[in-house]
Amino acid sequence: MVAKWRDDPSYSQETFHVFVLTALSNERGGNRDEVKNDIRAIPEVLTVTTVDPVDGGVQKQLEDYFLSTLKLRVRHPRGIDRDVLAQEIAGDINKMRGIAVRRHASELGKDLREEEEIQRAYKAGHARKKKKLVGTGGNKETGGGKGITRPSMNRSRSAPPMGEGKVKIKIRSTDELLSSFEVRPDLNREIWENSQMSSEVRERLVEIAEEFIEKLDLPNLQIKDIILTGSLANYNWSEYSDLDVHIVVDFKDVAEDEGLVKKYFDSVRANWNRSHDIKVKGYEVELYVQDDDEAHASTGIYSLIADQWVTKPEKKEGPIDKINIFKKARHITRDIEKVEKHVDRHDYEPALELGRLIKTKIKKMRSGGLERGGIYSIENLAFKVLRRSGFIGRLFNALGIAYDKQKSLAEQE
Repeated sequence: MVAKWRDDPSYSQETFHVFVLTALSNERGGNRDEVKNDIRAIPEVLTVTTVDPVDGGVQKQLEDYFLSTLKLRVRHPRGIDRDVLAQEIAGDINKMRGIAVRRHASELGKDLREEEEIQRAYKAGHARKKKKLVGTGGNKETGGGKGITRPSMNRSRSAPPMGEGKVKIKIRSTDELLSSFEVRPDLNREIWENSQMSSEVRERLVEIAEEFIEKLDLPNLQIKDIILTGSLANYNWSEYSDLDVHIVVDFKDVAEDEGLVKKYFDSVRANWNRSHDIKVKGYEVELYVQDDDEAHASTGIYSLIADQWVTKPEKKEGPIDKINIFKKARHITRDIEKVEKHVDRHDYEPALELGRLIKTKIKKMRSGGLERGGIYSIENLAFKVLRRSGFIGRLFNALGIAYDKQKSLAEQE
């Protein structure tokens, strides 16, 4: 999250509270002070305290993770919507390793109370116990013999888990997510000086990219170019923007199997992006490794090596179809929630299968949208809604948990 309003002379010191229900992986749940320190490092977060059950919070160890309600005191800059700021903070927490935000609210209401997660855990345990009892009982016919219908493993629908519901994306004309897609009159002045990249910014980005490649210890790999793309190389930048730095190389310098090389680079750069929180002029740096033959659909591309535009952006404002953007995003958020429910029930294989299908769907949706309609296509803006609302982070977190747990089970067997 980027808080550029700090330099504003009208900056206000008003504060408010955000309550978040977090699920910490067992690895991170054992070091909760470290987690709170990480959250305190988020811009605008002043203090982080736990909310005890006696006060309506959750502090509970479940099988795979620790549930914890946290109370955040947040600095409230003037002119910034509280809900938008709270959503940004929740999104930042979701990016952290081993943490997922289950709910967030400005007050400790029923959506953040303990009963929901107890019911969720009970529901998962109920299905497992019922399956075990039915499958191992003395009556062999209950095991699904000819003409026998196996009883449902689901809990009765007459008593749904208390407070269970979906996280909804609301369509509001003043929503910061939608206004962030609007065209700006100028390129970002923190990054650009009269359409030329600031030398300070350029040198730092080149240094970061070169160090990344150097640490890979691939002696035959040569950097062909380093380019900046994305919204900060265009007129649609916002406080949600990242510095998208693409390191252009020839995959064949590493191995003949370019598909395998791509998977390798995707893995190491994803690990680098998760492990580092480097900001330049307040914007997070995101690294990518791109093959020099790969086509890149972007209306703004700047070469950091040549210090000049490869593709200079034009200030064109496209129509924003708000209804269909959110409709497309909402379908995917529901699928992501299904992945999380699979993880909650310890159904790791279906979680991985569905999660990988969603990742492929999102990738195809965005690339197809960029090719057909450019940066203002419904598909590309739906992708940005998913990323900025924290759902892509939640998907990756659920996939990581499912993968680790599945492999752990496989090793035990």
